[in-house]
Amino acid sequence: MILAICGAGEKWRVTEVGMCSLTCQQVNFQFENPTAFEDIYNLVRKQLSLRPKSVREPAANAMGTSAEQTTTAAYQV
Repeated sequence: MILAICGAGEKWRVTEVGMCSLTCQQVNFQFENPTAFEDIYNLVRKQLSLRPKSVREPAANAMGTSAEQTTTAAYQV
């Protein structure tokens, strides 16, 4: 999870969201931060590259023909 801090104030830090985000990577958009968009983009790219290859494949390829054959066979029974 990557937390993009927007808006004004710090009261959110003592809420449930604030407590749950203690271990998250954070990018602060509240203050002038010319690299905020680039920072969050790089964090997302880094996290996506760490995902297993099987998760990154499109859903259509994940099903393959065997799932189609199984579904067709199930309707024939």
